[in-house]
Amino acid sequence: MQPRVIHITVLALLLILPACRENNPIELVEPSVTEPLEVSLPKERDTTIVEETTLDLTGLIQQDEDVYPGTVLVTGVKSDIGGVQTQLSYARILLKDLRSPIPVKGNFGSYTGFLHLDVGKAKLDDDEFDVAEWIIQIKSLTLIPVKAGFFYKLGFDGLRVTRPIFYLPRHQYAIDAEGKGAIRPFKLKVDAPDEVNVLAPRPEGLVFRDEDLVVRWNGKPGNFVRIILSTYSETTGRAVKPVIVFGREFGEDPRSNSLLISSKLLKLIPEGRFMMTFMSANREEAAIEGYPDRILVQAASIRNLIITLR
Repeated sequence: MQPRVIHITVLALLLILPACRENNPIELVEPSVTEPLEVSLPKERDTTIVEETTLDLTGLIQQDEDVYPGTVLVTGVKSDIGGVQTQLSYARILLKDLRSPIPVKGNFGSYTGFLHLDVGKAKLDDDEFDVAEWIIQIKSLTLIPVKAGFFYKLGFDGLRVTRPIFYLPRHQYAIDAEGKGAIRPFKLKVDAPDEVNVLAPRPEGLVFRDEDLVVRWNGKPGNFVRIILSTYSETTGRAVKPVIVFGREFGEDPRSNSLLISSKLLKLIPEGRFMMTFMSANREEAAIEGYPDRILVQAASIRNLIITLR
């Protein structure tokens, strides 16, 4: 009977060894893992205008801004870039007036911007928003600054400090404004989702494009989850250009804490180092009397990390 035991042991080892190959962090796909419903390759921005990319701060891409000229945002952001962990909180009110174009020209082309509307004194809970000028910068022999109205912000956007705030998970935020001109006084509410942490992939993780990637996180997600892979600046640690976007909306049913990105989708992305922005958000559409366009109200927990695709 001894030879039979030896054969069984060898067979067991042959079955175990392939499973020990360490590529993407988690390879076993559980039945509860869901796939993204939204997959998009973001369109190119107009290169005539110089804009600070804020997708790693807001979780928004150009398509969001095209659909929603008005945005009211509250975000809590944690980043793990180059071995340095940072944390910030940010809020803003921005209402773009599509009926008030601002045509501008530079040496490298022309661009049509839009006026950003003043909403009067505004608060996030008990914190009064700071008012800042919205400046369009046009590429020319020198940068041409063009004033285009106002927007409202609190916290730190990674560039300029305003009145500080701290993102509160599971908190219902109230946004109030007195209104000004055509914009009537308004009150909006939004529920902040749990603070989430990405469990896989890990910061500076290696992801193989010929294998499915399961992104996992803890904390109950909001009604919308988005993953953005972007090029990024080694100097500033900020996202530069989105390459591909994955998203999924959740209803009231139990919500998964994982999202599967198939190897077929990963192969659409070249090899290299990318910033992965993970956003868990509660988002809804709102209306403000006197403002005729669509408004996105969003509270989000955002995580940024660097991965390498091979």
